[in-house]
Amino acid sequence: ALTDRTITDPDQLREELILSRDRGYAIDDQELAENLSCVAVPLPVAGGPYAISIAGPTMLTMGSQCLKWAKRLREVADQIACIVERNHHNLSDKQPPPC
Repeated sequence: ALTDRTITDPDQLREELILSRDRGYAIDDQELAENLSCVAVPLPVAGGPYAISIAGPTMLTMGSQCLKWAKRLREVADQIACIVERNHHNLSDKQPPPC
């Protein structure tokens, strides 16, 4: 384990993966390093799985800030997916979708 918060139990990890899938975002709450946390969302583009994330001091990424970051990351992930889709369509003769 990298910190005392690192998930090392397979059952606990499975539970965290289910929770992450259900809520639509994943968190790393000081599992890699003390006072460093991360919020991540899936990036819905072909060829994945991909994700985007933000990491920073725990006081700025967890608690009441966590949902705010998850929502903003979701917006950005959707914008990226739209740009990727538009670029894909620009390579074909199809009309690109609006973003």
